[in-house]
Amino acid sequence: MKHENNQIRVLILGEYFPPNPNTAASRLHSFFRFLPEYGITPVVFCRKESIKFKSPIQQTGNSEVHYVQVTPDFYERNIPRLKNKILKNILVAISLVFENSRFKRKHDQYKTAITKYLLNHSVDLILASGTPFLMFSVASEINQEFKIPWIADYRDDWSTNRVFNTNRLALWLRWFDSRREKKFTKNASCFTTVSNILRQRIEKSIGKKGYLVENGFWEYPEIQIVSGKPLSMLYAGSIYNSQDLNFLNQTIQLLKAQNIRQVEFIFRGSQPDLLVHMDQTYVKILPRVTREKAWAFISNADILLYISFKSGNEILKGVPASKLYDYISSRKPILVQESDQDIVEEKLSQSGQGLFCESPEKMVEYILSYKRQKETQGYITPIDIPATFLAQNSRKYQAYLLSEVIKKHLQ
Repeated sequence: MKHENNQIRVLILGEYFPPNPNTAASRLHSFFRFLPEYGITPVVFCRKESIKFKSPIQQTGNSEVHYVQVTPDFYERNIPRLKNKILKNILVAISLVFENSRFKRKHDQYKTAITKYLLNHSVDLILASGTPFLMFSVASEINQEFKIPWIADYRDDWSTNRVFNTNRLALWLRWFDSRREKKFTKNASCFTTVSNILRQRIEKSIGKKGYLVENGFWEYPEIQIVSGKPLSMLYAGSIYNSQDLNFLNQTIQLLKAQNIRQVEFIFRGSQPDLLVHMDQTYVKILPRVTREKAWAFISNADILLYISFKSGNEILKGVPASKLYDYISSRKPILVQESDQDIVEEKLSQSGQGLFCESPEKMVEYILSYKRQKETQGYITPIDIPATFLAQNSRKYQAYLLSEVIKKHLQ
């Protein structure tokens, strides 16, 4: 079906959208921003945050964003406030067990808003993005009632997620999630996800065809060549429990033992409570800022730091942090703490930016090498990355790939 200006109309369902600053919001925002260039009009339904808009519906050209007022449940209200980690983990586990019932109110609020819209407007396809995978259940029910095809967009995998594969409770939750995942995606046309490993894993789990649509980077102004001291290494964004900070702490201790100064690790937007055990003479913790301001800090750093995700002692494959793409666009060298031997290593090997560190000693070796370069010439030489590689890793190109998937499944 074609609409005004011969465009395809796609309903995009996601919990997060700007002004929410998280990475999930950024992915959907890129689809909203670039899909119209490929003949697709997006209509987004997302959660209403603390927004000072006069209207819950915002319009850009023919594209729309509908902010839905949803009610946070007991777990959402209280888990972030808990200081006791054991109690917090228990509450998180309970919330996962009762996820179906606890999300019913939110599910119904989204569905009511979307149904009201569909009674007065026609759409060609639905793209539901998770996490939270609540959106898959909404899309599945809308498909049953309105016969609108839908695509599941996995920013992370669900029941096949390796991060939570550490104990019997986690294994039971995975089995429980697997049943729900197959139920919700049974009537999906296909799915998209952010890496080939996840695509293969999810295809095997739910029996649907998958397509690769990565996160990509926003295009920003040209980088600056930084001068001055000390040598700065920036980690941008949140730190997770699945990242090994002990490795970095050992690196810092080695630098300290060799009396290496004028070196600083900057954490922008990371949780201070996870970093307090580190030597603060080498570590600087700065608050979270907007995406545009965060880019300025990336531009002003000498080197960027990437910390791989782990489950126990296993390096997780196929789960690239979205910051990877902004790092690539900076053209700066990137210290990689323990390579995933998958998408991160592949991307940074192709770009020529990867400094892969399998031990703290190797990381110190790279740091000293770049410290000498900065002392000699006053700055770190940017990496010469092929223009075609950069273009293919932009958010705009990833939106193009998504548009091709959408059109294929509407033929």
